[in-house]
Amino acid sequence: MNALGRFLLPAFLISLLLVSLSSSASAQEYTEADLRRVFQTYSSNEIRFKRDIKTKRIVVNGTFETVKEGAMGWVVSVSHRGFFVMCSMSEEKALKMAELDPGDRIKISGSILSVDPPKLTVQLYGEGCDLLEMEKLIYRPDYQGERIIQVK
Repeated sequence: MNALGRFLLPAFLISLLLVSLSSSASAQEYTEADLRRVFQTYSSNEIRFKRDIKTKRIVVNGTFETVKEGAMGWVVSVSHRGFFVMCSMSEEKALKMAELDPGDRIKISGSILSVDPPKLTVQLYGEGCDLLEMEKLIYRPDYQGERIIQVK
């Protein structure tokens, strides 16, 4: 390998690494494990929240609380370890939750819009909320403990 090749190859690899890191940072996806950090960032520095977190996608695997009709469609509320995530969705999507009861498992995703620290609530963009999975908890007297089935 000549001197030019020895210089260009490391420079190319470094630039490739930098492009990879910058694209993965901008496409960051948050999960329920990041809820505390979302609240802390909002509470301590709103401009950082706006720059780094607002509009980013979050996937929350939590406990179904409610689904109610609101001004912007149907609003589903999901909890995870004391935090709440609320998002609006179409009636078509909400109908898939008709058999759920509070305490059933649910997984939703959407883009972060705002945070309400006193209520420990993250609001997702309306109509951008997706229902990913549901599990209905069914208790049967002849079965010890709980039996989980997936609702489709």
